[in-house]
Amino acid sequence: MLSWTLAELAKFQKAPLEVDTTLDLKADLQQRLADILDAKPFKVTATFTFDEPVWILEMHLTGELTVPSTRSLAPVILPIDTRFTEIYVADDADAEAFEDDEVIMTFDEGKFDLKKAVEDNVIISIPTQVLTPDEISGDAMPEGQDWNVISENDYFEQVATDEGAPNPEFAKLKDLFKDDSQASNDKE
Repeated sequence: MLSWTLAELAKFQKAPLEVDTTLDLKADLQQRLADILDAKPFKVTATFTFDEPVWILEMHLTGELTVPSTRSLAPVILPIDTRFTEIYVADDADAEAFEDDEVIMTFDEGKFDLKKAVEDNVIISIPTQVLTPDEISGDAMPEGQDWNVISENDYFEQVATDEGAPNPEFAKLKDLFKDDSQASNDKE
């Protein structure tokens, strides 16, 4: 059981609640985030300490996810090894004592759910850019019929080159109102 009510946590006010377990989160993670292709069990070591008026969760979690490459959608094994600290308050009045830039968590319905905290932190530890080893080491980019992906550097080089060349479509527009300007000159 990895969920405790505030009443159950009260007995840990003098000595911290320590957890050392392995969690299989594959189904729960896939339900929350469809991009997760696979998840190996996560090793979780946590300490939940009471420091009036807050509870402090310090956790270390390790495991492995399989997610799609953000470039080619090929599966990428992503090792997760992260440590984090979260601060929990019993009610909103206690949260007002903290600065606006500090992240303070509240107990959902008077309960602390360690499994949800682990899931949340696994999901936020997934980087925004995930690449296969070949994509990292090589310059090859995906391409298809009439399209290709270019790197950010190549894009900026192309933009710099294109800025000096006139757009042929705009050049055609230059002569569009030529007759109107002659007519207005004839009226004067």
